[in-house]
Amino acid sequence: MTSYPLFRVMIAVLIALSSVACPKGRGTEDPIAAALQRLSTATNPKVRLSALDTLRDSRDLRVNPALLKRLLEESDPTVLTALIRLVAERRLNDALPALLTIVRRVPGEPRV
Repeated sequence: MTSYPLFRVMIAVLIALSSVACPKGRGTEDPIAAALQRLSTATNPKVRLSALDTLRDSRDLRVNPALLKRLLEESDPTVLTALIRLVAERRLNDALPALLTIVRRVPGEPRV
């Protein structure tokens, strides 16, 4: 079984790859930003997993440290597992510098 701190690292990779920027040419709310908001605030696991599906389809991914911290503190094991699966589908090497910076800031965890 994977330890909880490893879950935190895997979530950091996901958020290091996630975006909250509104795409050009759209006047409506960005679906990625909306998915991240649902993921961080929803209590229903089905809503959170639906948000993960939206993120899985995203293309424009950037760092959001504040949301990362909230997800690390509040996510249940089902969502954490889904996040790890999502991270496994992404390019991990591009996120490594941002990941290391963010993980070092998580209180209560040893520095990487």
